[in-house]
Amino acid sequence: MYRKKLMRACLTGLMVVTVATANVAPVFAAEAPAEETVQEPGAGAVGADVTVKFVDERGNVIDEKNLSFDEGIYNYEMLDQYLPAGYERKSMGDFHALQGAVIEVRVMQKAPVEEVQNVKINYYDEAAGKQVAEVPVQVSIDTSYVDMAILTRYLPEGYTLEGSDCIIRDGYVYVSVAPAEEVQNVKINYYDEAAKKQVAEVPVQVSIDTSCVNMAILTRYLPKGYTIEGTDCIIRDGYVYVSVAPAEEVQNVKINYYDEDAEKQVAEVPVQVSIDTSCVNMAILTRYMPEGYALVSSDCIIRDGYVYVSVKKDVEIREAVLHITFETPNGEVVTTETVTAEGADGEDAVFRLGVDFNLPTGYKLSNDRDQVTEITIPFGSTGGHTMVVEKGDLSSIVKIQFVDAENNDEVVAGGDYFVDGDGDGIFHTREITEWVPEGYELQEVGDFQVELYKETPLQLSVTKIKEDKPETPDPEEPNKPEDPDKEDTNNKDDKKEDTKKEDKKKNSPKTGDETSAAAAALPAGVSLAAILAVLVKKFK
Repeated sequence: MYRKKLMRACLTGLMVVTVATANVAPVFAAEAPAEETVQEPGAGAVGADVTVKFVDERGNVIDEKNLSFDEGIYNYEMLDQYLPAGYERKSMGDFHALQGAVIEVRVMQKAPVEEVQNVKINYYDEAAGKQVAEVPVQVSIDTSYVDMAILTRYLPEGYTLEGSDCIIRDGYVYVSVAPAEEVQNVKINYYDEAAKKQVAEVPVQVSIDTSCVNMAILTRYLPKGYTIEGTDCIIRDGYVYVSVAPAEEVQNVKINYYDEDAEKQVAEVPVQVSIDTSCVNMAILTRYMPEGYALVSSDCIIRDGYVYVSVKKDVEIREAVLHITFETPNGEVVTTETVTAEGADGEDAVFRLGVDFNLPTGYKLSNDRDQVTEITIPFGSTGGHTMVVEKGDLSSIVKIQFVDAENNDEVVAGGDYFVDGDGDGIFHTREITEWVPEGYELQEVGDFQVELYKETPLQLSVTKIKEDKPETPDPEEPNKPEDPDKEDTNNKDDKKEDTKKEDKKKNSPKTGDETSAAAAALPAGVSLAAILAVLVKKFK
């Protein structure tokens, strides 16, 4: 605005000079000056159509306007009327409006205006039975208490805080106080040893019982523009000596803590760093981290007086505890198990059967009802779950080969076999006796581990069963010896039947023919004796 007035004044002056020159034109006509045109924005000025872009801290274009000006220089303030809703201008100074120009205006989100409530702090001396002070303060509408820092800040002089739960009740916070202990007056002597001069002498009060002044007090009253070089904090003759030195020249920087997930600025913290540095170290960025947030990333570099820090909500890790009871369908408890897991507060823990816990040995899930095998509970909670189980077959499959020990370990049979019915991981040779090849007998006895023979066959030695030759029975008619080469047609069917029976009998001695011959001879002998007895009686 000032420049416009200046240009108008110059234009008026030029017009006056021009008129004056016209009156003496004959005198200076030979050396008339070149014509200069100065256009004031407004009347007769050259128009300029410009594009105004409103850009945030991250370089994103928030809004864009096409505006018309008279060519000239303007202050950024005149663009405030075009700012995007919820944003405020960061760009300062002037801009030059030229035809076709693109003007960038740096903006940032306005800090939300927090709604507040009025609260009164009641400082009460219980020993004296009286109120010492009542101090009105404002706190967030969302809080139910006043933090201790505020209660301490407004503590009446000469009193110390005895206790408070900080809770707001009916617009009041109750604070119990008591008269402060007896004090001594001490002076802090801030001395610049390099310049050999005292910089400041600050009087303070500390407890009558102490012999030193703590560093917090010495730092609090440190003269501006100086840093502490050293001190032992000890009080000597009413003084504490503190060596100081001029602080280096600093620059003001603002730390922009930004939550990219929520797309909002969490906090903007002003700090001072050395004028010679181009970055803010991580220790400072961490020190001023907003409560409840964690640092994601930052390059620490100062740009236009700002350091950008990406942050996210800090997540509390909590434990989930699940108590599992295994019981039978009739309610008998078999066993119990407790499993735990840790995770982010607000999320759920999932406990899976076979992954996080197992059924009791020798049991399976009962088939008389539907049951879940994944139990979900929130992190930070304790839950319980009952699983109904019943006895089950826990057999495993192993590979076995039967090798003939008398024939160079030739494999005579083999395959996959079910063993270990109790699921203890060990099986005995008696479990596979029924699978021994016909005509063979097992030569090995013992226990074996299931796991070793799920893929690699277990070789068990077998030998052929030795069969005894049956004795040749006496012929029924001794005078007619039997032809050994003649086939007994009567017994042909019996032999077929015997062959079938031998499929079921492995080692039974073949004594059936002897038994049959004796049985056949017995009735023949009895009949002959009976006939002779009758004939004897007849001829007497």
